[in-house]
Amino acid sequence: MRVLLINPAHNLGHVSYRSIHRDPPPMSLMIYGSWLKQGGDDVDILDTHISEDWRQELKIMLDYKNYDWIGLTVIIGQFMKNADEITQFIRKEAPGIPIKWGGVMCSVMPEEIRREYKPDMMESGGLRELPETDWGLIGDKLTRGQVPYYHMIMSSLGCPFDCSFCYKQSCGREIKYRSVESVCAEMDDINARCGGRVFAIGDDNFLTNQKRAISILEYCKSKGYYIEECIGHINNLNDDLIRAMAGVVHIFIFSIESVDPAMQVILNKRIKLHEIPDKLARLRSVGIVCNISFMAGLPGETDEELKANWKYMEYLRNIHPYIRGNCYLWFPLPKTRLTNDCVHTQYQIREYENANFWVHDKNDVWGPYFRPHLSRQRYDYLFDWGMRFNETFKYPIGSPPDVIDEVLAGNKPKLGEAT
Repeated sequence: MRVLLINPAHNLGHVSYRSIHRDPPPMSLMIYGSWLKQGGDDVDILDTHISEDWRQELKIMLDYKNYDWIGLTVIIGQFMKNADEITQFIRKEAPGIPIKWGGVMCSVMPEEIRREYKPDMMESGGLRELPETDWGLIGDKLTRGQVPYYHMIMSSLGCPFDCSFCYKQSCGREIKYRSVESVCAEMDDINARCGGRVFAIGDDNFLTNQKRAISILEYCKSKGYYIEECIGHINNLNDDLIRAMAGVVHIFIFSIESVDPAMQVILNKRIKLHEIPDKLARLRSVGIVCNISFMAGLPGETDEELKANWKYMEYLRNIHPYIRGNCYLWFPLPKTRLTNDCVHTQYQIREYENANFWVHDKNDVWGPYFRPHLSRQRYDYLFDWGMRFNETFKYPIGSPPDVIDEVLAGNKPKLGEAT
């Protein structure tokens, strides 16, 4: 079969803290497309997020290629509206081609998606196994300079944790790891295609299997590869992993959400806060930068708890000056436990096209609308608080995040030097 997979865009611009601005590749489509290709299908990908004129590109593809079906990936927010717009465009330009919707919203709210948007087919639940990603699917958009896409590796499927606010529990908790050999082969393939040697680990669970993570990190050292970013649960980080990460990992990303013990129970994060300062000191000693996330606007949250978050971030900044604090407003994701327990307002599926997680626009009427547990006054206060938090704890000018730009430019890297 001949298949076209389309990534809907979002219209909320963002500013990169790097001098080389890069976007995440359409990983869900690349993974699904790789699986289809392994089964013998002929696959094309169109990413409307980076396309200057997606309508013209899509029309040309529809005119000159005989597709058996077209698939779109759908997550919450503007992506849903754009997916619907693309669907209607296809039905006008190429009536009769079946359209399949997939992605997290099709797993979380399948009946609502089917009833309101009426795709011809729908796929929910995702793949049972992660194939090795075929980067040939994005053709000449794979470049050494990582423009437009950075080189993201998805090394696992699922999540072993049970956070009450997260979608991943709606899609299954079982975690499945790609083998060390498969992950390393994908890095080698990217390197052979374009000479790239800087990667990002896109899944949240890279550190949950310590032996596997260390083997991949050691392979990177042997090949001169670098991991620009990796995400993990701070509880999993230990001295053995930090030693393996030294000189390879550039930024370690983890979330705290709230330092309040009661909030930690509600969120089911259960982070060992007392261990974080020593871990940050060790990361600093080997030149690894950190990006730390917090949430504001949680149900029952008080000003004292917000102040505790700020004070704790100041404390961590004194230990490791090259860390970034990032605050976002809790969004009640539909059908997650925390939303079910604390927010009882029912929303229509199309209203979720206006979902926004980030501290972005104070005048956005949908921000307060989706957070009925907050008064307008409280919402405005939290918005301003989050803006001040993000500005106060942004990366310092000239800080170690800039060295990846040097690596991409082919200069001698500074990773691994003490800061």
